[in-house]
Amino acid sequence: MQPNWTTILNDGFGWGTAEAFGEKLSHHISSPILTISYFDDDVFEMNIYLNGSQQTGQIWCSDLTREDYGLREDGADISILVNILGHQHAAELNEFLAIEGCEEAIGKLEQMIGIPLWIHSDWFGDMEDEDVKLQFKQYNFN
Repeated sequence: MQPNWTTILNDGFGWGTAEAFGEKLSHHISSPILTISYFDDDVFEMNIYLNGSQQTGQIWCSDLTREDYGLREDGADISILVNILGHQHAAELNEFLAIEGCEEAIGKLEQMIGIPLWIHSDWFGDMEDEDVKLQFKQYNFN
């Protein structure tokens, strides 16, 4: 959807840690930061940060999971998403936000933004798809 996306993969990111990193990073980068967290096919969380604060977000999960983890029920603000991703994507974004299942929602988002989301940083050594490999540069900050 948007040119020049930056994807950050980190073996230490887990559900809840990507959001904190995205919020901190948004203090230093003027572009919106999209964070994605996925946990055991039970929870898919998407948030957008700008200037150090969360602009919008949504959590996909079952009612039981929402209750067990005390997760919020509010949905993403479509106007913020349309503003960031483009008005031409409004209908597709509405369809995406209406999806109930975690796996289906993350698949739809991956299709919409054209970036692999079912990916982990340590998979690159075994990956056969050269086109996907070319989309990423690996940096080691440890």
